Amino acid sequence: MKNLIYIDICDNLRMFSIIEKTQEFKKKISNYKLKKVINFFLLLKYRIYIILKIKKYIKIDNCDLCIIYSKNKNALENIIKNKKKENKNVILSKRINKILNNNEQKLDKIQYINNIQDVVRFILNKKCEQIEQNAIYFIIKNNNYNFYNLIEKCAINFKNLYIVTDNILSFKTLEEKLIVNYGIYIVISNNKRKALSRANYIINIDIDEKSLNSNNIKRDATIFN
Repeated sequence: MKNLIYIDICDNLRMFSIIEKTQEFKKKISNYKLKKVINFFLLLKYRIYIILKIKKYIKIDNCDLCIIYSKNKNALENIIKNKKKENKNVILSKRINKILNNNEQKLDKIQYINNIQDVVRFILNKKCEQIEQNAIYFIIKNNNYNFYNLIEKCAINFKNLYIVTDNILSFKTLEEKLIVNYGIYIVISNNKRKALSRANYIINIDIDEKSLNSNNIKRDATIFN
């Protein structure tokens, strides 16, 4: 039976220092200038390891601990996949599992957002309702994800579209583009309570559940969260 291989990621200087046992070494040194030199070379070595994505094996009892030095989450994922192919007796650290799960959640969110029009159409078809006869409300806190293209496509297909946001000015360019290029008028409002009280279909982009529930939303409204 092959030995178990534990895989962990080193993506910060503190962990690197612990692995290299530099912290224990520096405690024994009282000379400030010497500590400064050690810190310089430690940082230099850390950066080289990160750039080259060094893999280092440490023997612990009968197990091999594989440390991957990387800040690139995609590269980390590829390394782990290859390692699993080589040896099935692989155990990932909690930190790695958390990173991989976060990556999957981000991908799921992107896929969901990209297909939101199809999701809305599907729900409306099930309820025997026409898109043109319904208003779709986008509720957005920040414009960090650059949803302009998504909203533009939805405005063209849905015709009757509202944007509820605290950052009205950040959507003015999009509003003007839709009017000039397509003759489509959208409504942008920062009055969540009033706007959402009339909404039957709400696409929530980045509002947390607590903030969303604090608004005056109809009981029978459909929320794409």
